[in-house]
Amino acid sequence: MLNEKHHEENHMLILTTIIVTIIAVLILMNFVTGEKKIERNLKRHYSIEEPQFVRSVGALLGPAFLQGNKVEVLINGDKIFAEMLNAIKSAKKTISFETFIYWADSIGE
Repeated sequence: MLNEKHHEENHMLILTTIIVTIIAVLILMNFVTGEKKIERNLKRHYSIEEPQFVRSVGALLGPAFLQGNKVEVLINGDKIFAEMLNAIKSAKKTISFETFIYWADSIGE
């Protein structure tokens, strides 16, 4: 009889643990956001042709631009990925690139 009661208590403990875990996961899922949204537009202070652009982006991202490197603004996802792959294929030694926004659509995937 005592053994049966102990067995039943173990089942209740396991069931309670499972229920509490499920509830905790559901609560935590409410705090995890999916894709981040842009809340405001950033104003561009310099065009990519201006020397100040190279200095400010180099300071922002870390490594400075080296002479002979180029910067190109690509707006559409179709253009971004094709250009990125072409740059990788044609690199002689190394390549560094920075992409700022990915959307969870077919282009991003």
